[in-house]
Amino acid sequence: MKVFFSIGFILLFFVANSQIFAIPADTNSQINPNILSTKLFTLPKVNIRNLNVLLQCPELLTLPLNDPSTIQINSGTRSFSAQKIEVNNSEITGSAKVVFSAEKSVTLMPGFKAGNQAVFTAQIANCPNNNPPAANMYIQGRDLFDANHQKLVPIGINYPTDYWQFSGANEYVNQVDLSGANMARIVWFQNAITGTSHTDTDLNTLITKFAAKRITPVVTLWNGYINDPNQLNTPNGYVSWWTDPARVNMLNTHKKYLIINIINELGFGRGFAYDPNLPSDVAAFTNWKNQYKIAITNLRIAGLDVPLMIDAPIGGTSLKLINLAATELLAHDPKHNLIFSIHAYWAVDNQTNELNTAINNNIPLIFGELANRQLGADNWNTNPPSGYSECYYGIDGTAVEHAAPSSFNYKNLLPILKTNGIGWLGWEWFNDGCPARNITTNGDFANLTSFGQDLIFNLSYGSKNIALKSNAF
Repeated sequence: MKVFFSIGFILLFFVANSQIFAIPADTNSQINPNILSTKLFTLPKVNIRNLNVLLQCPELLTLPLNDPSTIQINSGTRSFSAQKIEVNNSEITGSAKVVFSAEKSVTLMPGFKAGNQAVFTAQIANCPNNNPPAANMYIQGRDLFDANHQKLVPIGINYPTDYWQFSGANEYVNQVDLSGANMARIVWFQNAITGTSHTDTDLNTLITKFAAKRITPVVTLWNGYINDPNQLNTPNGYVSWWTDPARVNMLNTHKKYLIINIINELGFGRGFAYDPNLPSDVAAFTNWKNQYKIAITNLRIAGLDVPLMIDAPIGGTSLKLINLAATELLAHDPKHNLIFSIHAYWAVDNQTNELNTAINNNIPLIFGELANRQLGADNWNTNPPSGYSECYYGIDGTAVEHAAPSSFNYKNLLPILKTNGIGWLGWEWFNDGCPARNITTNGDFANLTSFGQDLIFNLSYGSKNIALKSNAF
């Protein structure tokens, strides 16, 4: 008997007797059939919701109870799909090949038997969907689906473009692909940085290269840190850049797999503390929402129907304000196709406890920037701020310069995100102002930093072990 399994966002049980062994979270591993008959294998449970609106997919398939023909399968190829699959008094013999595909768990009970020549596979897979492909990716509930109606949990990186030209020798798409990432947030500029090229042709080329690797591209407009929401919709503002007709046509050639991150970290300033009892704070927050409503309307009128990613205010950090604004903004969008991005620079204000509110309210989230260091200063009120450093706070449990006052540690956040099917993008591939915050030292996968090693190879949450790519390219 040969046994294969693929593991990521799935709970896979092999059940017999009472012993428990952990299976490494790699893919296509083979299991000794003699061990299989006497041991229990388990992985940490992953709570992934599924919406059955589009998928003909039972919540639980129990074999052979739900399909008596599976009491004995002695030839041919059979496939079974469900949210959860439990197999007890079934036997696979002869030359039979059987595939168990589940979104949540596969449980093989003590009554399950397989002959020496039989082959069965237990794998991560969304249920089959026979609906015609969608024109673009879309949000349903709080989940992101690709154009083939398969759920995609983003796991990837931020890809800077402000330090090199777009020649074949200077691009790192192939290197990013080695990380297993399924998504890359492309840092783009309305006005090119000196010494670089940021034409629409360049952007088209870069999007095309990521798509060829089945890495979902997120294009984010990045013109520095923007405090004033009113800059979003000025005549020469950020929305006018997106809605240029020629640019819309170019972007729509990629609409099947593209996400637009309208602008980086719009709204208020770091250190702003929203107080609902202060009329000025309420007015500022209301204006932030209203400016985004105008932007959403204009982007949709221009013909951009892809998911729109909206960064949280206060430097991307405020999940609290996203929890207050998301439902209103989703209702405003005629496509209801928004995802909200949190930048987890929570050294001073740990907002992990806000996640339950977001999940309970069905808010689509991604952690669009996830890092191990956070900028800070001894005194922000001097000019320039005294003691300023890009690496000021350790948000990975270390205190190389300063410990995080809130005790926030990204390593504690990632298992929570995994359990709840919420994606993340590491900051950043390289060339960051804080060397320790780079994923690689020079853009090459062979030169990962310790931070990069953790994001990519960690057995619990590393991209190599849990990222699943879309097939809708």
